[in-house]
Amino acid sequence: MELPTPGHHIVVEVQNQVVILEGIVPTPSERAHVHEATWQVRGVMDVSNRLSVWSDDMAGPR
Repeated sequence: MELPTPGHHIVVEVQNQVVILEGIVPTPSERAHVHEATWQVRGVMDVSNRLSVWSDDMAGPR
């Protein structure tokens, strides 16, 4: 059985103009894109990028 790789699963939290990104994205470039796009939002003073990039190890035992 092959488990599908995820699309985007991102949780966004904001505390005192700091955006916290958590979740899983499919590629390192997507992680960077989300980070950069977050900085484009007016009023954002900092971004805590806790996004993980999907790997086959995340699928667990098969």
